[in-house]
Amino acid sequence: MRVWMIVLMMALFFGQAVFAKIPEVPKAELAAINRLLVAHKAKPDDSKVAFELAIKFASYGFIEEGWNVLKDISPTYAAEVVKTVEPLQKANPDLWEYPFKLGFAYYFLDHKKKDYTRSLAAFKRVLDIKPDHVWVMGFIALIEGLNGRHKSAIKWCQKAIKIEPDAMAIHALLALGYQKEGGIMKSLGHALIVGRLKTEYATSGYDFDI
Repeated sequence: MRVWMIVLMMALFFGQAVFAKIPEVPKAELAAINRLLVAHKAKPDDSKVAFELAIKFASYGFIEEGWNVLKDISPTYAAEVVKTVEPLQKANPDLWEYPFKLGFAYYFLDHKKKDYTRSLAAFKRVLDIKPDHVWVMGFIALIEGLNGRHKSAIKWCQKAIKIEPDAMAIHALLALGYQKEGGIMKSLGHALIVGRLKTEYATSGYDFDI
C-alpha cells in the first residue's frame, strides 16, 4: 500500500522545480480532524477514534497520515465496522459516507487473500452517490494498481486530476503508474509535482503530527 512512497522520496529531491498550490480543507473539517487527533493521542488504543480519524484524513487526501493511523488499529476492528455500518448503508442508501467507510473495512478484511472485490464495489458505490469524489477515485486507482491493472489505475487518476489538479496523492499514484508502464518522463513529471506539494503541505498548517 505504501509503495508509492518510493516515488515521494524521489520527488522530495527534485520538488522545488515545479509550482503547485495545495487544495484547501474547509475550516470546520480541519477543526474536526484536529479534535479527533487530540482524542487519538489521548487514547491511542481506541480503535473507533483511530478509524474515524483515518477516514477524515482519507476524505481530504492525507493518505500517509491516514495510513499511519490505520496500521495501528486492531485487525478485528474492521469486522466491527462492517457489522455496524452495513445496516446503516442499507437504511441510508443515498449517503456516501457509509460505503466510503466500508471500502476501507473490506480492504483490511480481504487484504491477506488479495481479493479487493468488495472494497472496489464499495468505493464505486461512493461515486454513484458523489461522482466528483477525487480521493475515492484515487483509492480505486490504488486497488487497480494492486491488481496489476496499471493502465486502469492511470485512467482513474487522470479523471481525478481533471477535478482537482493539485491532489498530491493522485500525482503520486500517477508517478507510480507511469513508472510501472515504462513512462519514465511522465513518472518524473508527476513526482516533481508531488515534491512541491509535499513542501506546500509542510508549511500550510496541514503538517499533522502523527
